[in-house]
Amino acid sequence: MFGFSPGPWEMLIIMFLAVLLFGKRLPEVARSIGKGISEFKKGLNEWNEGTYAESTPRYVEQTPTREEPKAPKFELPDEELEEIEKQQGATADSSAVSK
Repeated sequence: MFGFSPGPWEMLIIMFLAVLLFGKRLPEVARSIGKGISEFKKGLNEWNEGTYAESTPRYVEQTPTREEPKAPKFELPDEELEEIEKQQGATADSSAVSK
């Protein structure tokens, strides 16, 4: 935000001050800071998941119902049906004779 990032010398000074202030308790302090950060992240993730779950609608997977197409059925006139049946009967008779 302000363009400040500590360089290597500033980091050494900060580490030196931390050792002076905390001494033997430094690992304990670092551990508690790490736990605090991880708890904060867990809480933030839970909060984000909760708000996301509340804001998004729940979708139920549905199989789409398919309607059969409504096309007119084609029917042959009676004369043509009789003619086709005669032809099929004639081919059935000729196949029976050849066997």
